[in-house]
Amino acid sequence: VSSSAAFEILLGKIFNALYNENKVDILTLCKAGQYAENNYFGKKSGLLDQIACASMGVSYIDFANIEKPQIEIIHNSFPGYQFVIVDTGKSHAELSHLYSSITSDMWNAAKKMGHEFLRECSREELENKRFELTEGEYNRAKHFFDENDRVEKGLNCLKNNDFAGFLACVRSSEASSRNLLKNAMVDDVYEGSLAEAIDISNAAMDNLGASKINGGGFGGSIICIVPDSKINQYMRIMYDRYGKNHVFNVSILNEVKE
Repeated sequence: VSSSAAFEILLGKIFNALYNENKVDILTLCKAGQYAENNYFGKKSGLLDQIACASMGVSYIDFANIEKPQIEIIHNSFPGYQFVIVDTGKSHAELSHLYSSITSDMWNAAKKMGHEFLRECSREELENKRFELTEGEYNRAKHFFDENDRVEKGLNCLKNNDFAGFLACVRSSEASSRNLLKNAMVDDVYEGSLAEAIDISNAAMDNLGASKINGGGFGGSIICIVPDSKINQYMRIMYDRYGKNHVFNVSILNEVKE
């Protein structure tokens, strides 16, 4: 539900249907969206959001082969929980330089370890080069390795219907985004930030679910996993705080209707 990626894939699918008899494959549409975002919008995004929007459902994506990522759709209805998107009202349209700083720090860290990409590096190499990296380069590279481990753990939790374990992974991911990736606030300003929205969200569900940044961060929205038993209380509190036009109870589409 990243706004830019969703819009790119929507336009790609429209043109694919109208002018290409739906012959253009999904990955090509995703790469076209990424190219447009990188070169015309000025945001140096990867392919994650585009593939997630195009694949539908809950998807596991392995970028080891960047030219042909491996995509696995996870069929899970999340019984007992509902998904809510909260638009914080804080635009990130003018914050592309902050988003780009994340990729720059990760690229710089990889180069100092003698590689082009972090996916080619190891934790051991990161620790060996720790004092040659800036604080931002080290922290963001550490987030990269930790997050990849969390994804594997979260995937196994979903496949084994371990929702408590999955929620723990989401909470850990949010903490790492806030403390290491540093994309939950702009200039460490808490008021009106994504970090504040996440704290309000978690309190609204009595800390029984999980909330995290949706997309690249710094502004925009958060995604929240709310227990059924808390959804009425949660929606009331979030409506009061952000307004009904900014809080959306959403569902997961597990298949595309052609």
